[in-house]
Amino acid sequence: MKRAILAGALIILFLIAGCTDTQNPGLENPEPECTEELCAEFIPGPPTLEECEVSLEVMIATDEFHLGQIIWEDRKEALDKIKSSMLLDVYRWTVDNEYITDSDKNWDEEIDGYFESNYGSQGANQFATRFALHLSALMSNKPEGAVKLEHNIRSKELIDLISETMDLEESFIEFVDPDCGPNNPSACYSGYYIIIDVTKMNQDRLMESASITAEDRVSGATVTESALPNERIEILILDLSIVEIAKEK
Repeated sequence: MKRAILAGALIILFLIAGCTDTQNPGLENPEPECTEELCAEFIPGPPTLEECEVSLEVMIATDEFHLGQIIWEDRKEALDKIKSSMLLDVYRWTVDNEYITDSDKNWDEEIDGYFESNYGSQGANQFATRFALHLSALMSNKPEGAVKLEHNIRSKELIDLISETMDLEESFIEFVDPDCGPNNPSACYSGYYIIIDVTKMNQDRLMESASITAEDRVSGATVTESALPNERIEILILDLSIVEIAKEK
């Protein structure tokens, strides 16, 4: 047992030291066969089968953990860029979509009508289309290096999935400042969030429509995850039309 623990510790130190594939034949295959020659790279003296298996398990787990980290960073970078670019994109869209207020409607009715005009069944599809296109453009495949990243974005399927998820929500829009309204129009300058709740999506469909695969070109280990994090994604929109509606009420 002590030798097995030692095996795990040694392989971790070996990996951290930055060994190359020529120094470590075990990195040529994510699941290489246990041999005395292979284990001798990590453990002095004749290895046992248990020691070899523990060493290889730690090596593979370390590779997969590293690939998962790379996917997380790639996904976060793309979403940060999407949030910035869509803030302006959707703002232009709402400006172009002229909305005429109705003096007979109160604030709640007016704001519901405005959001329905921009993000109703047709609007949700337009928003989903914009989001999917931004995601596809920003998640282009990276140049090949030690780790190869491949992005599988099937825009049509992703658009349908996002639209269906937004339609499921009683309200997929939240004001940044809850005081936004006729009594405090200035609070409306903070804008509102459009919510895409990924936790309510069918995860199998999501993996088919938007995924990231990271491959370690040395070991051959691969990890595939969703291109969207399993959380509520909040897209900030600064919409001056809301301010004007609040002032008119």
